[in-house]
Order: sequence, then structure tokens, then C-alpha cells
Amino acid sequence: MVNPNLKSIIRDLPVSPGVYQYFDESGVIIYVGKAKNIRKRVSSYFRSRLDLKTTHLIHRIHHIEPIITKNEHEALLLENQLIKHYQPHFNILLKDDKTYPYIKVTTQEPFPRIIITRHKSNDGATYFGPYTSVGSIRKLNHVIGNLFPIRDCKQPIDRVKHQPKCIKLDIGKCIGPCIYKNIYDEYRTLINQCILFLEGKSDDLIQKMRDDMMAFSAQQAYEKAAKCRDHIHQLEAIQSQQMVELDTHFPHFFIGFSSNDHYHYGIFQQYVRKRFVAQHGKYASATMALSAFVDEFLSGIVPDMPNKTRVIIHSDYELALATYPHIQVLSPTKGYLYERLLITELNAQKSLIGLSKHYITNQLPSPLQLLHHDLTLSQMPHIIFGCDISHYYGTNIVSSVVVFIDGKPAKSYYRHFNITSVTSGKSDDVKSMKETVHRLLDHYDLSPDLLLIDGGKGQLNAALSALNAHNRWIDCIGLAKKNEDIYTPYATAPISLPHHHRGLQLLRFVRDEAHRFALNFQRKKRRIY
Repeated sequence: MVNPNLKSIIRDLPVSPGVYQYFDESGVIIYVGKAKNIRKRVSSYFRSRLDLKTTHLIHRIHHIEPIITKNEHEALLLENQLIKHYQPHFNILLKDDKTYPYIKVTTQEPFPRIIITRHKSNDGATYFGPYTSVGSIRKLNHVIGNLFPIRDCKQPIDRVKHQPKCIKLDIGKCIGPCIYKNIYDEYRTLINQCILFLEGKSDDLIQKMRDDMMAFSAQQAYEKAAKCRDHIHQLEAIQSQQMVELDTHFPHFFIGFSSNDHYHYGIFQQYVRKRFVAQHGKYASATMALSAFVDEFLSGIVPDMPNKTRVIIHSDYELALATYPHIQVLSPTKGYLYERLLITELNAQKSLIGLSKHYITNQLPSPLQLLHHDLTLSQMPHIIFGCDISHYYGTNIVSSVVVFIDGKPAKSYYRHFNITSVTSGKSDDVKSMKETVHRLLDHYDLSPDLLLIDGGKGQLNAALSALNAHNRWIDCIGLAKKNEDIYTPYATAPISLPHHHRGLQLLRFVRDEAHRFALNFQRKKRRIY
């Protein structure tokens, strides 16, 4: 049955260009799409005659989340990135490794050339893009060839030996680095001009083309003037495409806030390795002071951000981040980061227009609720202990215990142990895990609701044996690294949750934190001895 609240959700969706994400009742993204007009595109799913696949899709939709973009080109790029990141079940296209094309300038070569490629690699070349149209990028390449007489041949050309020339030298389309070796500086100047143009720093060049167009027109050389006009249009069309990428690999969080008479809303857009990966928001009643809501919202996401994360936020909220020295806070007033911040704030504002009532009363289940239900736990896992083993080729065996309370790390409860039951010089993770659980039961006054073991059936059985020896019953599961399968005491086969199940994401976080804590202690121990 289709969620009856969807009609009111659709009515309040923005009419802007952007991306829409469909979530199922477990909070898993099942479809990502793009649109010139989000509301019009989403409503078309519910008005026309549908095929079987689309009918099945709309019956699974529990929640719709729009992401507004600056233009349709940006929406195309963002759709591509989100589909590749989340691999939604109902998306067929864009799941493979193909992506929108880039322009590659082989600056690692003595005489660089320009290539159109779909794969961006760490090869020392300079890349521009991605661009949403192969046709327009090929036109751009043609325009560049007319503006800058740069080679496009595939043969390697060095600064010493003569190479065979081609017809482009004879017709003036290339200055001939294959033959003329004394033009290195001139050629590099052309490459630098081309790079400036591709970076969008080409206003003078475009103005010169306009001047040429007017001069040709005054001379009644209308064919040449028309070519200049076409080139200008092509260049402006290409340069108008915005990249949903950033210029560094540092993690970025763009944070925006909005309020009305009834609710506050905070939102963040997350970029990892230059790419947009997620947008998340949180509501609160307007009876709470906005400053208190901002502090609560930031305290829920900022402490767990990696070191050197860049947080882009309006200057009004800068002081709320002063107590977090591990991040870099930016409040731009112009440029690309400023534009992205404005779009984030626009998403926050649009999320309050008619949507707040629905989302407040129809909250998606929390990761803890999902784990309680989907793993059939005896109680809500408010307190989770995570255990892992680390060793160096069978020596210096240690273990770690990390504690999460209500889904957040409680680092004051973290502990590590030197393993003493395994002394043969060979690792024995099963025996080591049994000792770890024995010792944590003796050590902690705090009792876990869920014990998460890093490993499969063997490690889980070792933990259960330790629990039985202490006459304790605690929900205990094992999370295997290979396929993220979950092993439980009451099922013969492992449980496989969807890759983007928010409960599974929390378990991975606990497991990875236990691994990090054990590994750091093990490395420290090796340095001491």
C-alpha cells in the first residue's frame, strides 16, 4: 500500500532543479533521480500509468528527501555520485564504473596534449570536469584546438629527438613540437593559457573573441563572425556547468540552519574525497532556543569528524564551533564554497515549508530501533560494547573494548587488555576473544545491552562461552568483515542487512572503532618493547 502521507509530501516539494531520494521504511535509499523541477518529476510517478517495476517502487517509498542544486547540470553530476555511492536497488543506470567525462591535460609530458576520458587517475595529469554532456565536451575540445594550436597526436614527443610530423602542422593547427624543439617555452605558455581557460579564468579570452566577432561583422566577414559567435556560446555553455566536487581531499561539511514559528531545522551536506555523499537533517521544536538547538545539532556530528575536516558554516554560528580544535571552520562570503553554503541553507529553508509536520510525526526509526527489530534483540541496545583483537604476526597480542551509549562513542569507558592466555607465538583469535570477554565482565560495572564481537561464528561462540561461565545473558552478535554478515546465537545462517541499513552502519562504526583502538595500543606496545 502506498504511504498516504506521500501526497502532502509531494505537494510541498521544491520546484527547483535538484535530486530526489526515495527511502524505504528502514531508512535505506532505494532510488535516486534528478529533475529540472523536483515536485513535477516526483508527482509524475503517481499520475501516469506505471510499469511493474515503478509500481513496486512507489509501494516501497516511505520518505522522500529532496536536495536542491544550482542548476540541472549540477543535478546530473550529483545524481551520478549518489548512485555510485549508495547503489540503490531500483537504479539500473550509472551503477557501473562509468562516469561523466573529464578533460585531461597531460601536464606530466614535456609537450602536453588534451584527452577526453571517463576515468580520473593519479597519473600526474591535470583534470577538469566532470562534464554532463559528451557532445558538448567534444565541441569544447574542438574549440580549444582552434584557440590553442596544441597537439592531439598519440605519439610520445620529447625535447631532443625529432618525431614524424602530421598534417596539422602544415595547416596551422599545431605549432609542431614534433619537429621544432626550440618552442618548449612557447608551447608551455599555450598550455598554461589553456589551463586558465579550463579553470574558468578566461574572461579576457572571451572578450577578445567578442571583439573579433564585431570586427569580422564590420568587415562583412559574416562567416568568420558566426564562427566566433558559436565558439562563444559553446564556451559559455560549458563554463556554466557547476562541478559537484571540491578542490581538496579534506572532508567537508556544509552546515545550514532554518527556523519558523514551529520548528528549528539543521542540515549538513557531506563531501568525502571531493565528492558529495550525503545530506542529513534534524528537527526540533521552536520552544527550544535556537542557540541551544545549534549546540545540540553540532555536538551530535562534530566530535566524530576526522581531523582537518573543513566545516563551512554561516558566521553567526562560528562561535558554537570554537571548542572543537580538530576541525577547520570557514565562513566564506564569496566564491565556490560560499555558493555551496547558500545552497545548503536553501535546502534547510525548503525542508521547513510544509514538510516539518510530516517528518516530526513520521520519524524514521533510529539505528538502535532498527537493530532491536531486525536482529530480534531482547532489548533496545542503548549501551553497545565492541571487542576486537590485534597482534603482530602472533606476538604482542592485545584486545580492545569500546563503548557506545545511544549510538555515540563514550571514550572514557574504552579499555584495552594484554592477552595472556595465548603464549605460543601463534595468534588464536578465538581464545583471545574468550579471555577479553571474561576480563571485561570482571572489569566493568557498566552492563552492555549488546556485545559486538569482531569476527564470525568461532569468535561469537568463544564470547558466549565466557558469558555462560559468568552466568550472564547479554545479547551478543559477531560481525564478519568479509561480507558484513551478522552472526547470532539463535540462527544457523548469518543475517545479511542491506549495505546502507543505518543499524549496520552503526555496527560497522563500533567495529572499526574497536579495531582502531586495539591497533593503536598494539603499535604502542611494540614501540615500548
